[in-house]
Amino acid sequence: MTVFQQKYQVGALKQLVFPLINEACGFLESQDLPTANIETFRLALEELLMNICYHSGLGKEDLVNVALAFDGDFMRLQLSDSGIAFDPVSASEPDASLSVQERAIGGLGILLVRKMSDEFCFRREDGKNVTEVAWRVK
Repeated sequence: MTVFQQKYQVGALKQLVFPLINEACGFLESQDLPTANIETFRLALEELLMNICYHSGLGKEDLVNVALAFDGDFMRLQLSDSGIAFDPVSASEPDASLSVQERAIGGLGILLVRKMSDEFCFRREDGKNVTEVAWRVK
């Protein structure tokens, strides 16, 4: 496994993000990273990009920056967008004690990302949301 960094940009429209997700995961596969790590990355990238597409107030002309990296121990993902300020790290967790019918819509994807990552952080920088997620490569 080689240390690397790869960057992408995509419009904030759900139809545009799936080709990017496939391209990024294909790149990770070419780097011989474990399949389990790639699938975790895929799920996190999809959840975070879909949140941006649905809730940021951005559209297909507004670019989301996606950076992925491997430093020898951790696979890292960074997303930045100029949408409405939103900190997924501080978002309240959905009440898992309620049934699906009783529970408010939303929050499960962020909870999933939070639970399956080793690092999950957010900052607002120069008018942009910057979300970073990392997983130890096993």
